[in-house]
Amino acid sequence: MSNKKSNKIYLVVKGRQPGLYTEWFGPRGAAEQVADLSGAVYKGFYTRETAAHWLRQFDRATLACLPPSLRDLLKSARRIDMQNFQLTISQDNYWTDDQNWRFADRYTLYKNGWAVKSLFGRFVAHSPNISLQNIAGQAAWVFADEDTNPIIYAGQDLRQKYGIDKAYRPYSLNDKLIFIAQKGDKYFVVYNGRRATPEFDHVIVAYCCEGVLYSVQGGLGKYLFSANRNGQSYLVEITASVLHYP
Repeated sequence: MSNKKSNKIYLVVKGRQPGLYTEWFGPRGAAEQVADLSGAVYKGFYTRETAAHWLRQFDRATLACLPPSLRDLLKSARRIDMQNFQLTISQDNYWTDDQNWRFADRYTLYKNGWAVKSLFGRFVAHSPNISLQNIAGQAAWVFADEDTNPIIYAGQDLRQKYGIDKAYRPYSLNDKLIFIAQKGDKYFVVYNGRRATPEFDHVIVAYCCEGVLYSVQGGLGKYLFSANRNGQSYLVEITASVLHYP
């Protein structure tokens, strides 16, 4: 287990004395419960919420044998707060969690108790933690603050994967990922890993207030957005039938 001293709570599910510990070292620490013990199961967490999510991956027989301190943790952390999301896809559990830092909040996407990606942002007009969705059988985490707009899809940052600066509004179209990409001051659509439209000078993307009415929308086999190009305004509608490549 790395960074033991930086974790705030430790859960010992299988050890000499299972339970919740607030210290790693010392006579009341978690280390003594698992050291040199074959088959020990334990993990450290920053928050009670992420710890409770990790506990829920175990089968009913294991959960039934948990000590009171761990059972109480499960009962007290069932609800995700207003800034965070929870998603289950097949056997995998995903959730987001935020931690307060001095100048910005750190938001982290977890999969089955393991951190996938952490991003920093500030709550201004809206939370930067926009959504967590199942798109074509993969988790899509949408994050947006004043400086950055990534989409984390299937564990990858789409900005890095496609060499773009920002990514917006992912949806499923014909069971394939579609989203708005921005590179420099130009916008275009990426569908199924390929560029699907010409460049636009501007695409309306909004996450709150009146602008949401004109922002990118998806569903019912369509992907719609308002855009400008060469001084002209367009209402663009994309359907799977007009995209011919597989």
